[in-house]
Amino acid sequence: MHNPSGNRGRIDPPARVSDVLSHQPPGGSGAGTAVAGGSDPVNPGEDLRCTVPEPLASLVPDLPGLVFICDGNGRLTGLNRRGEMLLGSPSSDLAGTRVLELVAEEDRPSLLRLLREPPDKGPFEAMVHPVGGSGGRIPCFLSASRLAIGGMSLTVLLGSPVPGGHEIDEALRESEQRFREFSELLPQAVYETDEQGVLTFANRPSIECFGYTPEDFLQPFPIFRVISPEEREKAIQNFQGTLRGERNVPAEYTAIKKDGTRFTMMTYASRILRNGKPVGLRGLALDITERKRMEEALQAANRKIMLLNSITRHDILNTVTALMGYTALVKESSEPAEIASLLGKIEKTTYRIRQQIEFTRDYQELGVQGPQWQSAQEVATASTAPLRSPDVAVEIHLEGLSLSADMLLGKVFYNLMDNSLRHAGSGLSLITLTWREHPAGAVVIYSDNGTGVAEDQKERIFAYGVGKGTGLGLFLTREILSLTGIAIRETGEYGKGARFEISIPSACSRSSVPAR
Repeated sequence: MHNPSGNRGRIDPPARVSDVLSHQPPGGSGAGTAVAGGSDPVNPGEDLRCTVPEPLASLVPDLPGLVFICDGNGRLTGLNRRGEMLLGSPSSDLAGTRVLELVAEEDRPSLLRLLREPPDKGPFEAMVHPVGGSGGRIPCFLSASRLAIGGMSLTVLLGSPVPGGHEIDEALRESEQRFREFSELLPQAVYETDEQGVLTFANRPSIECFGYTPEDFLQPFPIFRVISPEEREKAIQNFQGTLRGERNVPAEYTAIKKDGTRFTMMTYASRILRNGKPVGLRGLALDITERKRMEEALQAANRKIMLLNSITRHDILNTVTALMGYTALVKESSEPAEIASLLGKIEKTTYRIRQQIEFTRDYQELGVQGPQWQSAQEVATASTAPLRSPDVAVEIHLEGLSLSADMLLGKVFYNLMDNSLRHAGSGLSLITLTWREHPAGAVVIYSDNGTGVAEDQKERIFAYGVGKGTGLGLFLTREILSLTGIAIRETGEYGKGARFEISIPSACSRSSVPAR
């Protein structure tokens, strides 16, 4: 039933009460007659009781709803059986009782206005309670009419109880209990707040998700406390908009656990209504950190693959063109020395084509499987094994560190070592891999004791096509790491060796033992 006023389950009484009792259409005779003699309905006269005339007296007991009949002084002269049940007493015991005493004290001014004003000015909501003093309150809608029967002027109050009394309240409490018991079975965080955003309920997964204990919620706990400071204002605006009914869409935030750890959270919320008015929000919160990271990794991989495939095809065609030119010159030359030189260029060009094709293959695999947790020690040791040489000592100390990265993580360590072996110079004798903890996660340090990287080349070496070789190794290295938010930069001092720092966010690093 549509209820624009917001009152729960309102049942509107007839437009004119007199029509129900006299069986006349609205506006018929008998309706709207003034109180005889203009007597005050709240001032008792000498005759405190009057008799309801026939045929009204025999009609009233079986009327539906609630029916109260008053004399010109506002004293009860009759009521139907439903009214007797409501008030807990028979009509004979209630005769002569002032009708104002049948409603809650705060509603008496409204009822008094209804009795004094012209007929059928209701309905309005009144709290009717038993006269016997039980204190029970039952919400009713009341309206009034005047009747003139047999020379008497009577006031008839017709009402209907508002659904939502004791039985409804008990049903609501049971429903609330079932909701809370069910929420404890869910793996997601379920919560409720008041209109200020202070938690009024949180299921156990909510407490565990944010690293709190039940004791932390004994004091007022605003939900905005778990939102990162830079997004808190947005969260407050979204909360207020949902409370006003202006928005009901999922919202994404960076959440903060009790220990300061951050994660990506998606929330779904709706208003809690009481008597048609919003009193807070009920919501669901999901930790989507892993899903978000994997989605971004896959999207970035697909975008980069499409771009790089186009670039690589162009580069290979250019290299093939150069190879065909060298071949043509060999055919035209008869000088052994020139032919030997051209054959050397053909060999290098062919090797370049092979590297470009291998790079394309690796890049196509980038991001296909999504990030996986991998042991840094095991991956680094296995991937660099083919490059080991008796002339260069390799020390890898990444024990206890696991990284969430693309399955091509081994290419990172391979390319870094290959870069050292090709460009560090004849003085290269040591390559080391270590790691250290960092407030934001962990840092892996790759270093060698070779020539190092010039200051103006520290960032350029990661660009596509830059370098003395194919210009692909370090470019691919940065691309592999960036898929999961891992950064790499060169921080060495030129002349003292290369040093690459790989910064891993806390969401992508785990440690089982302290760093060495």
